Amino acid sequence: MIVPMKRIMLGFSLLLLAGLAFPQDVAKKLDTLLNAYTSQYKFNGVVLVARGEKILLEKGYGYKDYAKRKLNDPKGVFQVGSITKQFTATVILHLQEEGKLSVQDKLSKYLPDFPSGSKITIENLLTHTSGIYNYTDDNKFINNESLQHVELSKMISMMKSKPLLFTPGSKFSYSNFESLASIYLGAAASSPVRTSPQLPCVSIKRSFCPIFTSASPIEASPCG
Repeated sequence: MIVPMKRIMLGFSLLLLAGLAFPQDVAKKLDTLLNAYTSQYKFNGVVLVARGEKILLEKGYGYKDYAKRKLNDPKGVFQVGSITKQFTATVILHLQEEGKLSVQDKLSKYLPDFPSGSKITIENLLTHTSGIYNYTDDNKFINNESLQHVELSKMISMMKSKPLLFTPGSKFSYSNFESLASIYLGAAASSPVRTSPQLPCVSIKRSFCPIFTSASPIEASPCG
């Protein structure tokens, strides 16, 4: 059973509060707590705990490659996953400030043959209110392709075959495809002649590449 993250955070908080008076004990107690979770396969990752400018604990726990028995270390690199949605939204807003698109633009402006594209705005995509099917709800896709590189064009074709779940703007429903579509629109608005869109290179480099290139990989990175 995986321990809920809030339970782990509660343990962290209690130890940190107790350590305000005795910071020299905090690292040892946190390390003991995390080793206990790790030994039960309930935690795997890298932890950095600091008080002010002093690092109390910086250590990897568990495996970064279980099959090869490679242990995590403080320089462990992880996929940033859905955190990229925030970055995508920021890039879209940068492009709006530059006059290259509007969040009120319709999906059909960039994907003319997308079903109901004239009813879906970029804002809908960014706020998960488009009604577009969430491809990670598809068990066949998750089981067969989720760990492989899948071309954006294939993802778009897949979503074209799915009916909208509801009228755009009427409900909220989390959808990973909406972020991918936003990436496509941002790329199309930034450089319409591209045949293989990525995140707009100038905007993404200006904001995020110093972080990504040294900390975490992203799919189809434009930072290289």
